[in-house]
Amino acid sequence: GDVVGHGDQGGFVYRNGVVTTLPALSATFNGNQVTSGINNNGVITGWAYAPSLPDTPSHAFRYSLADNSMLDLGTLGGQSTFSEGLAINNYGQVAGDVQDPSGWLQQAMFFDGAMLDIDSFSNSTYSYAYDLNDDAKVVGAVSLALGGGYFDDRAFIYDHYGTGTMALL
Repeated sequence: GDVVGHGDQGGFVYRNGVVTTLPALSATFNGNQVTSGINNNGVITGWAYAPSLPDTPSHAFRYSLADNSMLDLGTLGGQSTFSEGLAINNYGQVAGDVQDPSGWLQQAMFFDGAMLDIDSFSNSTYSYAYDLNDDAKVVGAVSLALGGGYFDDRAFIYDHYGTGTMALL
């Protein structure tokens, strides 16, 4: 019965007939929030912007309605300036995307206490993780460079507890 969304006031949750705006992620990431998923335990994921910084970086977050706690999921470090939480399962694991440490590539990510770049293809130009289930199986899309300016966009599955690598579908 809970619904998340975002608007002019940032991220919000609609629960039991009441709309509640999510708190700011931090003093730095206090701009607009985008909410993208909620699990059965009332834990929300999305990302928050820092509009006052150059190139408007963003950080994925995990917010709990139960204790009003907001967790910044961070990035991969280095030149990485953004991450986005796109889906959350009932264990609070998050799937989405993150900029790689070189600051160049957008890669699929999985978060379970630490941010992991799950893109295991050496010829990918970008990847996104769109959803995950309670078995920590993540699905998404990857763009593979074939050479000569050709690319092949494919669906993938990542099995965190199984192979720990992406497999094309």
